[in-house]
Amino acid sequence: EKSEVDQDQDKKEADEEKKKQEAEEAAKHIAEELAFYSEGTIDPNSTFMNRWRIISVSAILFHIVCTPLRIAFCSNFTSTSADIEGMWMLSPLFQVLYCLLEFLLVMDILINFRTGIIDVQTKDLILDRRIIKKRYMTGNFVSDLLNAFPCD
Repeated sequence: EKSEVDQDQDKKEADEEKKKQEAEEAAKHIAEELAFYSEGTIDPNSTFMNRWRIISVSAILFHIVCTPLRIAFCSNFTSTSADIEGMWMLSPLFQVLYCLLEFLLVMDILINFRTGIIDVQTKDLILDRRIIKKRYMTGNFVSDLLNAFPCD
């Protein structure tokens, strides 16, 4: 049998080995994180993406409400036939907002090409840009592209 000193030494060595393995795992995780961000892929659960979704939904709601109004009241606008309700849609502020909307919709397409996806079945985070591109192209890309085209 081993003496108490030998048992303590074995326990210390086992603890040191365990700490070494934990440090290696932490270093591996950090390296994976750095590789993740260096590739330019965006974490779909990041704070940035949560804020971007709020901005995107707001832009789409603006588009859904204002585009039909703009088409109805502002097409073929002349100063003699303008409805007073439609005048606000011709203001410089509205024009800037509408240009900003178009810009945001194009940016959304670019961001979607760089955002990681979570596999529905395995719940794994997919960072491979080829897979991301393929899934986006066969998914929401066409509708996003159509929404990004100016309708006037």
